[in-house]
Amino acid sequence: MASAQRRSAAAKRIEELASEPTTAKALAKLIYYSAAMIVTPLVTYNLSMTRFVPYLYEKYGTEFLENPTTCSGLFAILSVQVVLVMYVISALREDGSSPAMKRE
Repeated sequence: MASAQRRSAAAKRIEELASEPTTAKALAKLIYYSAAMIVTPLVTYNLSMTRFVPYLYEKYGTEFLENPTTCSGLFAILSVQVVLVMYVISALREDGSSPAMKRE
């Protein structure tokens, strides 16, 4: 019974935090960038594997581009890094007017 009360108290606290505008905005941003970190490398890998790397191999013909898997994997890794940099930049641009910042 005590554990059920603790769970309900924790659930109430989470609901309170999520109802605050700044917290809701931060959660939405976290979900958005998490989805982008999943979708972006998959799309980048598939597009570069089927279109971009074969085009580069035909044009330049280097040994590095013979294996499209390696090159496409590198492009996917770079796309994740771009999403991470965008997340950090958006986090730094926030005005810092959250209640946690005001308490300090």
